[in-house]
Amino acid sequence: MTVILTGTGSGTVSSQPNGIDCGTTCSASFDEGVGVTLTPAATAGSQFDGWGGACAGTGSCAVTMNREQIVAARFQPVAPPPQKLAYSITEVPAVEGSTSLLANAIDGRGDIVGTYYVPNNSGEVDARAFLYDASKGTTQRIAGNDGSTIQMANGVNDSLAVALATDARPGLHQHGFLWRDIGQTEIGALPPGPNGAQTAATAINQRGWITGWSLGAKNFQRAILWDGSTLHDLGSADGNWSYGYAINIDGVVAGATSVPNDEFHQHAAVFQNGTVKDLGTLGAYTATAFGINDRG
Repeated sequence: MTVILTGTGSGTVSSQPNGIDCGTTCSASFDEGVGVTLTPAATAGSQFDGWGGACAGTGSCAVTMNREQIVAARFQPVAPPPQKLAYSITEVPAVEGSTSLLANAIDGRGDIVGTYYVPNNSGEVDARAFLYDASKGTTQRIAGNDGSTIQMANGVNDSLAVALATDARPGLHQHGFLWRDIGQTEIGALPPGPNGAQTAATAINQRGWITGWSLGAKNFQRAILWDGSTLHDLGSADGNWSYGYAINIDGVVAGATSVPNDEFHQHAAVFQNGTVKDLGTLGAYTATAFGINDRG
């Protein structure tokens, strides 16, 4: 009988009756008709992975010596345990005494922007925007200077530039801003329809460009791109409405669009270089794209 060790692990095989002790002695002669039992033993860091040749399975193997027998024993390294991911949880500090903070976006440094809520003198609740600076561990209120009572920070980049949306009751006066600690810049609006000029800023890229939507002349929301100086109408698949929800470094926008012959549903879409790419719905009635990376 001959035993061959295979695999990238290590171990030994012994026999009963004695004769095989492989690692060192891997061949032995036994009388015809004798039953030989082979037992594998893996060394530390390895495991027995099964037999080949005259044996099968993963336990001890009994072979009858009715001819020359060749047995392969396969040992493999023990797979390391899955690496445990260690996470820490950091509570964003309260601002203006409010602990009801809703995080809307995070940048590559860990800075966070979002919305919090405070009661006003009329018994209602106002929404306000906050910026959490991860390097300082502090939270501050940020706001547009348009007299609005509803303010939402929806995006932030690594330069702490923020996409800020504001509104005022009864909710028909939305404005979009680029906010920085040195001040804010209103991004403008499309030529308005019956409900007047309205814009919402929903996301910002590393260049400080902003996407969102603006109310167009037909009184439909339209996906927009603000490139730092000009507000662009990104169109829609059927000429009606669309929304921009995410933007990458190249100014490619992901969002949603209305579609031809179906005024009640929307499809996920990508807006790039003046074209609208309909991404469909995966069989559902509606779909929306909320994120895009720098590869598109």
